[in-house]
Amino acid sequence: MINLKQCPVCNNVKFKKWLTCTDHSVSKEKFNIVSCETCGFLFTNPKPKDGDINKYYMSSNYISHTNKKKGLLNLLYQLVRKKTINKKLKLLKKFKENGVHLDIGCGTGEFLYACKINNYKTLGIEPSHLASKKAVKNYNLKISDDVTLSSIKDDSIDSISMWHVLEHI
Repeated sequence: MINLKQCPVCNNVKFKKWLTCTDHSVSKEKFNIVSCETCGFLFTNPKPKDGDINKYYMSSNYISHTNKKKGLLNLLYQLVRKKTINKKLKLLKKFKENGVHLDIGCGTGEFLYACKINNYKTLGIEPSHLASKKAVKNYNLKISDDVTLSSIKDDSIDSISMWHVLEHI
């Protein structure tokens, strides 16, 4: 774990404990969420090391990476996902009608596939090998696990999405 000494937003050095939460789905670990006394930003502190973050998503219960359809909760998730993918695609089209779209944190590729069948050239970045394998197998998508973005050439991307990513960074 890494104990942050400064707020990631304003660099203030004073925070107070806001709550303690438990990861019920995978690790069963407890995490402290703190509040910056200057800007009010909430963040996990201490936070997991970058090299350890994947273990929190390596579970057959993490639906964003497994894409299960059996069971009421999973079926509801699939219905909501379908509706939100359509809304996200509509939003993307308002800004960029086609071109090369990069989805950072693409999971099992459903949004990226929606882009692909709507005439976008697509590229996904997904650090979870479980999820990226499903995206490639199910939708024949081009997925990278290079979260540093170093493999992307300048001016090669027309639009970028990061749905449900910032809370993991």
